[in-house]
Amino acid sequence: ACVFVTLLASMYYLLPATVLVSLALATCGHVTTAAAIGLVLLGGSLLPLHERPYTRRLCQVYYELFRLRHNLTQERIRRLVEDCVERGERYILGMHPHGVVPLQVLLWVAFADQYLRTPEHGTVYGFGGMASVICYLPGLRTLMGWWTGMPATYSNLKRNLTSGCGATFTRAKHPGRNLYMLPGGVAEIFTAQPARHVAVWKPRRGLCLASRRSRA
Repeated sequence: ACVFVTLLASMYYLLPATVLVSLALATCGHVTTAAAIGLVLLGGSLLPLHERPYTRRLCQVYYELFRLRHNLTQERIRRLVEDCVERGERYILGMHPHGVVPLQVLLWVAFADQYLRTPEHGTVYGFGGMASVICYLPGLRTLMGWWTGMPATYSNLKRNLTSGCGATFTRAKHPGRNLYMLPGGVAEIFTAQPARHVAVWKPRRGLCLASRRSRA
């Protein structure tokens, strides 16, 4: 579990580090090797995104490592699921802080997959909003695709909240899916200090607009 967390954190630096190594190789005359590395990076940045629900369940091993706690009661969970399935209500579920490396996503996908369900209705696990740049980072792009992540653009958020696309939750009577995200986004990386987190909301008006227009 700890090794995977370390690898996940290192993926943020994989692309720039690999680009620098490729440039150094090309400068030293190893053009073929540099070109091969470039093709691998390009391929990893363009791989199709596929949802892998079982990977969300594997992330439950991090509950103890990060001491996850929540105050949702079974009654509240059932009401939320029934609102989604029976009445077509949609929710935007946020977790704060984003952190320098957003490892909370491991907890978030596991929690949403495990708890946002009932035996008779199935799961109302939705989709995740992420920074567009992650779509071009090999490795991270694939992982986010497994967890139904997609660029958090206004058009993506509004379309999925209202009409849905791709895989939807089981036994759905209404279109659209719930959104889960770390609202502060990458901007909060640069405002975080030891033992201090600053919420970045000013540039998040698109999220608020999507919420209002989709009634989520």
